[in-house]
Amino acid sequence: LYLATSLDLQIIQPSSLAKIATLPVSYAPTSIAVGSSGKTIAVGAADGKVYSYATDGKSFNQTSILEKNRTSVTYLTFSKGEKEWLAVGEQSGKIIM
Repeated sequence: LYLATSLDLQIIQPSSLAKIATLPVSYAPTSIAVGSSGKTIAVGAADGKVYSYATDGKSFNQTSILEKNRTSVTYLTFSKGEKEWLAVGEQSGKIIM
């Protein structure tokens, strides 16, 4: 289970709710999505950026920052299938893929 709080990102063990890992962040998370492989996490932020992380379920490793959004990122979802596409919903109502 992956959780984005106002202070950090967390990996939580679902059965015990124990924290496995915590990563402090310097931005305000507004949304989170996990790719179908479970190895990619995208976190949308109030600053209009999408922060991408690789994970093995035990730690986070930031891989990229997408900066093309103009308003706060309020929704994220990954496509299903061989290639994972990320759809980004902005506060303004725009959806970017």
